[in-house]
Amino acid sequence: MDSINGAEEKYLTVSELNWYVKQKFDRDPYLHQVFLQGELSNFRFRRGGHQYFSLKDDKSKINVVMFRSDFEKVKFEPEEGMKVYVTGRLSTYEAQGSYQFYAKSMEPAGLGALYERFKQLQEKLSREGLFDQQHKRPLPLFP
Repeated sequence: MDSINGAEEKYLTVSELNWYVKQKFDRDPYLHQVFLQGELSNFRFRRGGHQYFSLKDDKSKINVVMFRSDFEKVKFEPEEGMKVYVTGRLSTYEAQGSYQFYAKSMEPAGLGALYERFKQLQEKLSREGLFDQQHKRPLPLFP
């Protein structure tokens, strides 16, 4: 009996290990504010809730969660395959023992945030038919 009890004392439970690893991640100052760039993968807009997706490059990927309060501040419509800049922190989801990125902000990469928003607005207005010639009136001679 003593050898069994002695062996049990040196083994951690899964919960204890996951808690320990989470403490390591959360206390590391280099992981509190991380700047990432990557391509959106598995992005499916979830209306009214948290957003779950991956960021990837040509060699790796990481799971990302963006809480509703942070996602509401995003000024463009993220789309599958879009390259983005994301700021946030790295931690673990203790219940599953997996590490993931917690995004606080997201901006489109490439041409820039303002141009991306302009392009998306232009496409939206075009779908509504607001650029169609049938809606245009001639300008008066003296406006």
